[in-house]
Amino acid sequence: MTTAFRRAAGVMRNPHLWAILALMVLFGVIYYGDQIGISHWALFHGRFFSGGYVHDLHRALFLCPLIYAALVFRTRGALLAAGLTIAIIVPRAILISEYPDPVLRSVIFGLLAGTAAVLLGIERERRQRLSAEIARRRLAEQGRAQLAAIVTSSGDAIIGRTLEGIITSWNRGAEILYGYSAEEAIGRHISFLAPPDMSGEMDHLLEGTRRGETVERYETIRRRKDGSLVPVSLTVSPIRDENGQITGASVIARDITQRKQAESALKESEARYRALFENTSDGIIVRDLEGNILMANRAMAELTGYRVSELIGMNIAQLLAPSSLERVHEKQARLLAERDRPSTERYELRLIRKDGVQRIGEAITSLFEGQDGTICVLATVRDVTEQREARENIRAYANQVLRAQEEERSRIARELHDEALQDLASLGLELDLLARDDGRLPEETLRALGKLRERVSAIMDGIRRFTKDLRPPMLDELGLAEALQWMVDEVNAQQKSLRVSFETSGTPVRLSPDKELLLFRIAQEALSNVRKHSGAAAATVSLVFAPEGVTLRVHDNGRGFRVPEVMGGSARMGKLGLIGMHERARLLGGTLRIESEDGRGTTVTVTTAP
Repeated sequence: MTTAFRRAAGVMRNPHLWAILALMVLFGVIYYGDQIGISHWALFHGRFFSGGYVHDLHRALFLCPLIYAALVFRTRGALLAAGLTIAIIVPRAILISEYPDPVLRSVIFGLLAGTAAVLLGIERERRQRLSAEIARRRLAEQGRAQLAAIVTSSGDAIIGRTLEGIITSWNRGAEILYGYSAEEAIGRHISFLAPPDMSGEMDHLLEGTRRGETVERYETIRRRKDGSLVPVSLTVSPIRDENGQITGASVIARDITQRKQAESALKESEARYRALFENTSDGIIVRDLEGNILMANRAMAELTGYRVSELIGMNIAQLLAPSSLERVHEKQARLLAERDRPSTERYELRLIRKDGVQRIGEAITSLFEGQDGTICVLATVRDVTEQREARENIRAYANQVLRAQEEERSRIARELHDEALQDLASLGLELDLLARDDGRLPEETLRALGKLRERVSAIMDGIRRFTKDLRPPMLDELGLAEALQWMVDEVNAQQKSLRVSFETSGTPVRLSPDKELLLFRIAQEALSNVRKHSGAAAATVSLVFAPEGVTLRVHDNGRGFRVPEVMGGSARMGKLGLIGMHERARLLGGTLRIESEDGRGTTVTVTTAP
């Protein structure tokens, strides 16, 4: 119903329909002109509407819309227009005309005119069908020619054969693939292309063709003219005639040598990577972004205490301490935000084994895209528990050594102060007493005693400076800022070619004695390096107190040097003082940064919590 309505609406929108109806109305008005009085209009002449057979002329006008309808709407249009014409002219002949034979003439005219219009419509349809058939055949010929060209120029081997397997067509692609020319192949049975041990396969394909079966992407082996074997992918389709009867088959063969080689290489590569995955000493897991483990190797199973089958499907939250899990999530978020930048950053994790024991792992993670397009995480974890424990033992030992050094410095400073200085002071007093001996000593002896007294005083000053260097008393009494100011003053007094300034900012606070001593030693070592190696004319020691921590900075304008990338390189370069500063900063729980360039000076910055 809806389709018929849409078709009728489409016809009603056709402008030719309304043009034909307008002509029908116009000629109807003329046909009935003398009844409606238009014969008296100035536009018409009275003779056009008078006389016995004048209405024959009026009826002839209806040939125009009849022909128009036949040309535009063909047979159906001609029939409808003829019926409408008869409906217009016959009533006048019956009801109005004064002549004896108007009905006969009107009917005859209607029949003849309608028949002519219908014949014209039929001829119009015939010509259109003929033109459509000619166009269809032309397109079919073009399609066949194009198909023949495609078959001929196709890179795939396309072979036509009968139901019995006799080759009837052989294109250029077949010549290239198999090495036989069309003259050599056409007329032969297609089985000559199969290796001797695969004749049964050929019979199976022939039988399938007789049953109308289509074979798609069937991979097999075929033999070339030179005897070599080539892997091919076959598509065998039955060929039917106009009656639907199977008359033969088309065989399309594609050389898949490169694909097979690629597949073989891929399998070998997968086998190598699988062996690497399984046999590496580092634990490896593959997981999704939610943390669910998809793959795991034996090393990971040994590290966690679970079997590989148990690890598959577990979530990493079951294997990590809470702080480590949070760090993994932060690392994953950075990787997702910077997917175009490869990551080689190592970070530590605390793994919880199946038996509850915690192990320390060093991890590297990266992202990759799985076969289904999902983003996966590849994590490599190395067990560094023993190394970390050994490192902590070494650091603890170094801490004890530094403490022992400081204690030994304090002991030596006390002994020098309490014993050596006291003895030298006594010696000085005795020399003073001898020098005041009422002139009984010769002048030359008195001068010698005076020089000896000066030497004793110089030795005492040196010992005092030495004891202060060993353990400055103002560090314990007045704090770090005063001790650093004293050290700067001592350097300025001893080194005339180097001017050192001291700056402090923020509200000074007292740190623990150990922290103040470690910061003092770092500043002492840095200034010692400035004096001995930098060739600087000026240096600055700054101490900044802030709520978030204390920052000590030593800067000079000397020649600078190349900072080793790792501290292990400092020992090889003979820069043991740098190692000492780093170790003291680590004992502080702070960070040490050394910035230097050739010719642009050096800056040593250490930051620690208050």
